[in-house]
Amino acid sequence: MAVYNPTRKIKIEIRQCIDPAYDYEVWDIRDKDRSRCIARNASEDQVERILTTSQYNEFKTGKGVILVNADLLINVFSYMY
Repeated sequence: MAVYNPTRKIKIEIRQCIDPAYDYEVWDIRDKDRSRCIARNASEDQVERILTTSQYNEFKTGKGVILVNADLLINVFSYMY
């Protein structure tokens, strides 16, 4: 059985959504064969809340794959790993 660990690092990828009505998609990509969508319409504000300042600056320059703490994903997107 999985144990809750708020400091666990989750590898995510943030992508611009193909549909212009939506902002960003956030994907859990820890396992290449079983990646899961965490959020299909994440706003810029939500993305900024889950990233540190340096990670957010990297994201704005084009880096989309980032390691974040699980507790941030749980608080912002109600995500359970």
